[in-house]
Amino acid sequence: MATIRKRYGRYHVRARKNGYPAVTQAFSSITSAKKWIKAVESDMERRLFKPVSDITVGEILARYERTILPKHRGASRHQSYRIKRLQAAFGHQPVSDLKSSDIAHYQDKRLEAVTLATVRRELVYVVRIFWTRSGLN
Repeated sequence: MATIRKRYGRYHVRARKNGYPAVTQAFSSITSAKKWIKAVESDMERRLFKPVSDITVGEILARYERTILPKHRGASRHQSYRIKRLQAAFGHQPVSDLKSSDIAHYQDKRLEAVTLATVRRELVYVVRIFWTRSGLN
């Protein structure tokens, strides 16, 4: 069951179902909120829904590589290599436990081996995945 309420010009949605923790999200439009509700509730019904705390960074990176990367015009083995590198560093870590200090530590260690441009290219995927994570749903 989901509830929608309008607060401060945004629509706050809360979806609840037995056996799952309550999931909340905020949207700027009511139509996108209703679409999200349908997707989350159908995933919960089919037992495909995973709470954010259960998803690892490696799973998100693998899904990005499988679904988004082939759509890029210049998809190459270099991009797959960068994603594999990030999976080796962060793959085991739950999304909820990932901190900016972990990324900074990775950046510092990686700069010992490669140039700044290489590290930036690798970290672009972290930004893309977490910034556009709703696009992975």
